[in-house]
Amino acid sequence: MELLASILGRSMSYRLLAFLSILFIFSFLELYLKRRDDPNPLGERWSRKLSNFLLLSVGALFSLLFIRVAPMASSEFASAHEIGILNWLKLPFFAEVIVGVIFLDLIIYFQHRAFHRFNFLWRFHKVHHVDNLLDSTTALRFHPIEILLSLFVKSLAILVLGVRGDVVLVFEFILSSMAIFNHANIQLPIFVEKYLKFFLVTPNFHVIHHHPEKEFHNSNFGFNLSFWDYIFKTSQSGLGIDFSNYKCGLEGEEENSLKGMLEIPFRKLD
Repeated sequence: MELLASILGRSMSYRLLAFLSILFIFSFLELYLKRRDDPNPLGERWSRKLSNFLLLSVGALFSLLFIRVAPMASSEFASAHEIGILNWLKLPFFAEVIVGVIFLDLIIYFQHRAFHRFNFLWRFHKVHHVDNLLDSTTALRFHPIEILLSLFVKSLAILVLGVRGDVVLVFEFILSSMAIFNHANIQLPIFVEKYLKFFLVTPNFHVIHHHPEKEFHNSNFGFNLSFWDYIFKTSQSGLGIDFSNYKCGLEGEEENSLKGMLEIPFRKLD
């Protein structure tokens, strides 16, 4: 157990450093590859970004024990007791990484759909969608209870598949990095976007998911791999959309204060 605690401590430190580095890189890129201008005054812009960061901090503190223990403990338990599909198959490490990452990404895709489908879950996920300007800090904007629920789902999936601890860390790194990338307020070159969106969730592919109208925000659910949306017919192409003027958020709703975001799930739904 002491060894696990030591490994977790180091992995969390590395993951936090990597996460903050990637957040800094894409925040910098947003200055030069900006897809859409923020019409709000400078003070409001930074207040919103700070609230998004504080919400993540509250979520991290609220679920600290779960973040440190749940997914990795599930992995160690599965490995120690030879539980899970990958523990039975004995694949080479590289194959385990590919299978593990793809399987966990599929689970997150369906989890995302569930958060839109069921009202109780939507109450918490709605916090993410009331942000009316998508940028890299939107990737931080998740209610603490949604974070806990997601950790539970991932831990169960890790146990069933028997995903190794190092594969879990690879997936978590990809997931957090891709979340910052596909929420970033950047415009990729058209020829890059055109082909990349069929495999990976790009900023223009994901921004459609943040449109106020239900038809659009109930589509493009992928987090890392976009082909789940094509396979399960939940994709919207965004053809003909002027992304420089694209509306985000939920119609008639806006909440950028930390207190307000924490309260959203407990308000009466319209």
